[in-house]
Amino acid sequence: MHANKPFLYRHAPVGDAPDTDVARGVDEMLRQWRAVVIDRLHKLATVLLLPPLLFVLAGCGVALSWPLRGFLLLIYLVLLASTLRRCLDPRIRAGILLGLVAATSVVRLAVGQLAGSGRLSLLVMPLLALLLMGPRMGWSVAALSMALYAVTPALVQMGCFAFIGVPVSDEAAPLAFWALV
Repeated sequence: MHANKPFLYRHAPVGDAPDTDVARGVDEMLRQWRAVVIDRLHKLATVLLLPPLLFVLAGCGVALSWPLRGFLLLIYLVLLASTLRRCLDPRIRAGILLGLVAATSVVRLAVGQLAGSGRLSLLVMPLLALLLMGPRMGWSVAALSMALYAVTPALVQMGCFAFIGVPVSDEAAPLAFWALV
């Protein structure tokens, strides 16, 4: 026999094994499923986010600055364009969706500090990435979420969000409190 080759390699099949074909079929079905889910999430988000956006643009509820309202409108228009452009690669559409969630999460953290739902949005991002793009992207987005959560309070205290009307406030929670919550 082949004394110099390990046992596992002596009997390896030449060419594609049947398991490879099964794996390719599963990968294709998963890709199709993800494309359908991404499309439905875009449509759902476009419909469900329109009433709150109109509410905010009208100045009802929380008083937000006009630059912040404009920023939120811009985010919605990007979502609407991505929803209407179904010919885009599903991975690009998923990336756009995750980027918009990240942008709104950071703005929510900047405006509402720890009282808003920005932390929840940052928690949802890795789960969405895991479902829509796979485990590698899920872990990458989890690291991005933690980085955004770590950096946002410092940016708020340095006044980096002044361009959208979020002033530096003495009432802002101290950085140590953000780490404990």
